[in-house]
Amino acid sequence: VVLLLRLQEDGYHLGNRCADILEIRRISVLPALAITLVAVLALTLGRAHTREIANQERLRSLEEQARSERFLDSVFNAITDVIIVQDTDYNIIRSNKVAREVYGHDVNGRKCYAVYRNKSVMNCKSCPVDDVLATGRPVSTEMIHPRTGEVWQINNFPLAGEDGRTAMVIEHARNVTEQRKLEEKLIQSEKLSTLGEMAAGIAHEINNPVGVVSMFAELAREELKEHPELEDLTEQVQVIEQHSQQIGRIVKDLLQFARKSEGERRVVEVSSIIDRAMAIVELKKMSNQVRIERDSGRGIQVH
Repeated sequence: VVLLLRLQEDGYHLGNRCADILEIRRISVLPALAITLVAVLALTLGRAHTREIANQERLRSLEEQARSERFLDSVFNAITDVIIVQDTDYNIIRSNKVAREVYGHDVNGRKCYAVYRNKSVMNCKSCPVDDVLATGRPVSTEMIHPRTGEVWQINNFPLAGEDGRTAMVIEHARNVTEQRKLEEKLIQSEKLSTLGEMAAGIAHEINNPVGVVSMFAELAREELKEHPELEDLTEQVQVIEQHSQQIGRIVKDLLQFARKSEGERRVVEVSSIIDRAMAIVELKKMSNQVRIERDSGRGIQVH
């Protein structure tokens, strides 16, 4: 009986001890579990925040890229000359508004020789793009459009890739047809100006022999008056004298036409202006077999 009572007492104490251990473990497990849950929640929220920041950066980058693309298009289209970008295989990968207006709206993605020369294979002679690809330096040239006859000034510039080699060629083309015409007119004007400066010396060289011819023709005509039987010869001498005087008038008019003047406003007779103009173009009219009829009254004046 005593043994049983001791066992019962020991069992009671053992049970209380086990209960105390379980209570301690329960109390110690709860904080660890809470910490774990908080850590997991914080990690999840951190990852979500990181993804949100990454998405915002990605959207910002796309918006910046779109703005850069729009700005580049605006710059391209603002240029009034032809701007075309080609790769090393002669493919047109970008063009501005003027290029599309000149060559057609379907230039992007096409071969340059198909657009410029209407060819199906690359066999262009003296191609500036080939020179740029071969030398890596800018090349400038002038070409005449095979279909329109217009003169184009073409400048080609290399665009290097990441490896430093030429990856693309930027072509700048300008229609200089009118400019070349103006230059030709300017050269012709300079020639005429130089001719006008030379006219003074030439006039003296012409007037001197013409004056001698005219003087001797007048003397011969006076002597032939004493020989009526030589009437035909007299008429020929008169023709020589008339043409000598005409040469003198033409030289004088040319000098007045070529001489620089400030201009003067005064009353002039129209018929005299016409006579002087006709004298200047007389030789050209005869060489071209042109007949001019004039019907203008005398005494008409203009201011």
